[in-house]
Order: sequence, then C-alpha cells, then structure tokens
Amino acid sequence: MEKNLEMKFRDATKAVRTYRVPNPKEGLTAAEVVAVMDLIADKNVVGIHVNEKESARIVSRATTKIDI
Repeated sequence: MEKNLEMKFRDATKAVRTYRVPNPKEGLTAAEVVAVMDLIADKNVVGIHVNEKESARIVSRATTKIDI
C-alpha cells in the first residue's frame, strides 16, 4: 500500500500548496508534522514562500491490478 504525508500550506496569494512526502514513518505524531511544516515555512525549503499551515494528513492508497 502506498502512503504519502500530505502537507498543505497557503502562500501569499492565499493559494493552497500541497507537498507530499512518500512513505512517512509509522507512528508519526502531530507534533513532528507541525515541526516539519514550520521548518518548511521558515526556511523556504521548497522554493515557494508559504505563509500559513493549512492542514496535514496521511493518505493511503491501495492499487489492485485487474488482468484483462
């Protein structure tokens, strides 16, 4: 099963920017996610200045191949 940590931010124009981290560690806490989001915002890690944290979630996706 594929898992991604999705972190959403708002930029200066209030547009939502989503950043995904594949295969986040098991047992990730809200405090750890907030710390990473703060680092991304403070250090401009992704190259686009973000002004505020919007949300975060872990998304799981299972894919089943169907033979045809």
